[in-house]
Amino acid sequence: MSYAEQLGLGSAFIWLAPSVTGSPAECAAAVRHQFELGAADVILHGVTPQELGPLVKEYAASRR
Repeated sequence: MSYAEQLGLGSAFIWLAPSVTGSPAECAAAVRHQFELGAADVILHGVTPQELGPLVKEYAASRR
């Protein structure tokens, strides 16, 4: 069963399962979750450096 199906989203939304959206804290939690699932790397794209800055700061703070 896919992650999207486990969340009750059905297979039609499988491409959304690893997406990161929300506040910087929510996004940092989603990135951490990808690593908890065994990801070796997480690619963040489709966002400007100005938009990415708060997420990077939040993620770095959560790793201390």
